[in-house]
Amino acid sequence: PAAGEAAAPAAGIVAGPPPPGTQVTAIATGPNGTITITAPTAEAAAAAAAAAAGAAGVGPVQVQIVYVQTAAGGAQDPAVVAAQAAANAQKEAINKAGAFASEMESTTKVDDLAASDPRSEEEKAAKITKAMSIKESLKYMLWVVHRLHLNDPTLTDVDFSCVEIPAPHLEPRIGPKLMKALKTNEHCKKLNLSLTSLRSGQADELCEALKLNKALESLDISNNLLASDRIISLANAIKSNADSALCDLKVAYQNGVDALGRAVEKALAELVENNKKITTLACSFEDAHWRGQKDKFLMRNKDEVRRQRKKEAGMTDTVQVVYKELKTLKLLGAVDKAAWEVFENDEGSDFSLCRLFVAKHARLPSQDDLQKFSQANSKPFKYAEVGPLLQDFQKFLFDAHKGLQVMCEDDKNKPTTGSMTAWTQMNGRFTLDVAGAENTKYQFVGKPLFVMVDAAIQEWITPQEDS
Repeated sequence: PAAGEAAAPAAGIVAGPPPPGTQVTAIATGPNGTITITAPTAEAAAAAAAAAAGAAGVGPVQVQIVYVQTAAGGAQDPAVVAAQAAANAQKEAINKAGAFASEMESTTKVDDLAASDPRSEEEKAAKITKAMSIKESLKYMLWVVHRLHLNDPTLTDVDFSCVEIPAPHLEPRIGPKLMKALKTNEHCKKLNLSLTSLRSGQADELCEALKLNKALESLDISNNLLASDRIISLANAIKSNADSALCDLKVAYQNGVDALGRAVEKALAELVENNKKITTLACSFEDAHWRGQKDKFLMRNKDEVRRQRKKEAGMTDTVQVVYKELKTLKLLGAVDKAAWEVFENDEGSDFSLCRLFVAKHARLPSQDDLQKFSQANSKPFKYAEVGPLLQDFQKFLFDAHKGLQVMCEDDKNKPTTGSMTAWTQMNGRFTLDVAGAENTKYQFVGKPLFVMVDAAIQEWITPQEDS
């Protein structure tokens, strides 16, 4: 049930006592936390856990029934015992930190908070939070969050990484108070909430904060328990804030999954397109189109930041950079050197076959193309040899073509001709710097369908018989 609703009967739960030598534990898990209840019967445990979750504001829940062996029936399930022990330890720590929390709440001046720092001198020097006990880490979070609440101008970097933030129904003075403080805080520039068991319910509050926050520059919420739709909401929240200062965003690995889906990739790519301040985005992209869009706009944003810094320093930057997605590439014009000088170790048949393929087909071969071509020419390559050979051939050809003309076609089928000044390639994806007309620089990024050559290169690259 949702918060405050009555518990519905648990479907599929067998009424009656548990099997001999066991006890019944119901685990109700929702977006804002987990409730564990032990009862005489499965039906009673499920109903009690669901009711407790609704009353505590845990949110819509899934109830799991676990039969745990008692001492009389043998050893208990280690996973359940560990989960119960962790939950009990956190509850006990929250209870013990209650007096400290009350003290924080009664403090209204930032200057009075320095004496309440719960860390030891060693921990202060090393900025340790991860190695603290549960109780001490709770105190530390209570102390830091209250400083954020009071808009402490000296607090610019908050790192709660690897420390579990208690569920809101257990301790509202950490997670909920943190999100509320972010709405108006003017000084915190970096917030690390990675590996804090951040859940979807808390993400909703974070989204509301990001719609208003004007100070945060770096946010890390990676390795948490957020649903994909919450990442989309977060991207839309940042996009809606014209005054957002965010430039570094990390959202990867939610619920143990790296790739978060095409809808998330679309929302994040549109975010970096809309927000020119974002220069770093940590999230794995599987969709080729949205990965290309994300890469293109991140490069544009980095260049925009660089140009802005030069402008603020009184330096002029007259070169305009245009970023495009690379669809097809064509090398134009023969190289000044002879082909046998460009392709090292060309006395054997390896590069000669690559050259012959390009001469015949006016394009670079794929690995499959080259292997079939070598077999057709009675000089078969081993499969493991083809990839490295093709990479070396491509490197020699492209290095020799620096400063010469290329024609790049973008994802809108628009051709651009200019001089290639630099190139890199990784996993089949090219980055080409092309100098165009009127002091315009183009940067093309992508995995082209074909790398073609013109007639002049076909003639130049054709292997010649040694005289």
